[in-house]
Amino acid sequence: MTYKKKLAILVISLFFINSTLVAQLELSVYTDKDTYQYGEKIELFCEVTNTADTTFKFFAGSYESCQAEFSFNDFNSWEHTDCLATSELLIFNPHTSKIYSWKIEPSESGLPNNDGTQMIIGKYYFGLLDTIYINAPQFLGGKLHVGFLPINSDSVQSIKDSLNITVLEHSEYGTSISELWQIEGYQIDSVINHFQKDSILTYIENAVFVMYDKIENENPLAFYPLHVGDIWQYFVEERQIGEENETARYIEISVVGKDTIDDKSYFILTNSENYCLQCLRIDSSDATIWELKDGSECMIDSLTMLPNNKGFINQCFGSSECISDTTKVIFNQERGVKKFYYTDGTTCTFCTRGYYEYAENIGKTFKHIIYPAPEGFEGGYKIESLVYAKISGAEYGAKVSVPLQDNLPTKFSLSQNYPNPFNPSTTIKYSIPSIAVIASGAKQSSKIATSSDETWTPRNDNLNITLKIYDILGREVATLVNKEQKAGNYEVQFDASNLTSGIYFYRLQSGSFVESRKMILIK
Repeated sequence: MTYKKKLAILVISLFFINSTLVAQLELSVYTDKDTYQYGEKIELFCEVTNTADTTFKFFAGSYESCQAEFSFNDFNSWEHTDCLATSELLIFNPHTSKIYSWKIEPSESGLPNNDGTQMIIGKYYFGLLDTIYINAPQFLGGKLHVGFLPINSDSVQSIKDSLNITVLEHSEYGTSISELWQIEGYQIDSVINHFQKDSILTYIENAVFVMYDKIENENPLAFYPLHVGDIWQYFVEERQIGEENETARYIEISVVGKDTIDDKSYFILTNSENYCLQCLRIDSSDATIWELKDGSECMIDSLTMLPNNKGFINQCFGSSECISDTTKVIFNQERGVKKFYYTDGTTCTFCTRGYYEYAENIGKTFKHIIYPAPEGFEGGYKIESLVYAKISGAEYGAKVSVPLQDNLPTKFSLSQNYPNPFNPSTTIKYSIPSIAVIASGAKQSSKIATSSDETWTPRNDNLNITLKIYDILGREVATLVNKEQKAGNYEVQFDASNLTSGIYFYRLQSGSFVESRKMILIK
């Protein structure tokens, strides 16, 4: 991953039936490293990325074969593979990738077939090309398919003896013989060129068969999935500055809701220890994470950032950069992992530092914070290790018991009365939010809660609440609530014994928030 060289970007306009689809695909070819020792296996990757905000679909002419191709000097992969005739619909969602990979074994392929600098060209549909260069010594050896007549067996044996051939397979079909040879110490192409001119052999050709090692779909957004109802539980080990003893406990982070603030959709997260609220937004156009903080938003992370880019991206908490992009076994499954280093300043001498990790389809799995100590004090630290997660209904790890604060509502809501229609009474439920900003917008609050603001406690300020009943002509017929109330969930009973059958409306109001619903009284 480290040696990605994105040298070719091509924007292709494709016209489909009744619509025009402009798809932007980026092809990137890279290897597992840039310099190899003699005979060392080479891992080659072709990554195709949809950089557009729209889904890109097309039919490939073959199923999981002959899609991505490569040239290694003058060796062409498409000359050594079989294409499956069944077509396949390829779907590239916005900012996702499909990665084709090969493992090139020199003892099988005879590659590298030049010495020193090797040129590799990746190819994909629509004329997409990308070129990289690696350094590796020429390999002497490889595998060959050869054919000859029984009458020439002795002459062929002399060839095998002179080249120190190992026969891997031998088969006879009527009047012809076929063998698979393993050669060592000779450049495979030169052997082929020499004996193609010799009538002793009926044919001689490179025995390499090119097929993908694997095809993977990569979605940077998968490194931090967010859905209402998601839960992460962490085991926390912490030592405060100046303290000798370590404390241990569990905490729980939950996604409790979504809301739109300033025309942007945010997920609302809570922390079990102090019920502080964190408003997060994932920008699908570039896989960045944004936090609403103190009335404005700032970028936390870029999930597409590659290691060693040296870009400081955390605008909320000092600075941050991606330092590795690897895989780990997490919850009994190997997953892609992005590791970020952060500091709360780039030049300060007393800064909180540490690192954290995101894992594919899980989110944040580890966080290590270091608290440097002033002179004369012992330093501190905080380590959060994920022990359980519930992501989009799927559970991982072992759930633990975590003391939770009351789950206060995060926005106003007015439920449909039940029963409805009713006679003569019905129940009306409504909710009052814990902080006004969730319901009325960031500009109306002087404080946005975030996980970095650990001293913040939820505002339970009383709000003026009215809940009234109106008839179909808009005349007020009953007042159910007219008082100050704290944040929470409420329900009231409405008795319509003194009213006639018909359609009525009930309206909840608090400040600029107003919501009405219809109910039917049938006697």
